Amino acid sequence: MAKNGQFLSNFISQLDFLLGYAEKIYLVYIGASKQFLYTQILFNVNKDVVALVNLNSHLLPENRKEDAMRLLFHLDVWSVLWKSEVEKQSPQLNDCFTFANEITFPNESVKRLLKLRG
Repeated sequence: MAKNGQFLSNFISQLDFLLGYAEKIYLVYIGASKQFLYTQILFNVNKDVVALVNLNSHLLPENRKEDAMRLLFHLDVWSVLWKSEVEKQSPQLNDCFTFANEITFPNESVKRLLKLRG
């Protein structure tokens, strides 16, 4: 059981790092006239987050799996919308790039997940 706890702690540490990096990118995006460049980087980091969660979700306690699903759902919807808008808008790196997403980032779910680091 201790080994699973260490795996969970490592997973949550990696998740915390990637989400922290994603937040940094998002804040630069907001402060840089919402340039497409930053959403491209964010898209790539989000793919890493999805892969990490998919690979390690089995380590989560049952009462936190819904939180992981909320995070995945947000990122999946965001990614589908992002791809669609890139195709429609054909933005250049410095172009302003925005789109609507009704599925907002699940802040409370992420806070609960990050508390599992131990």
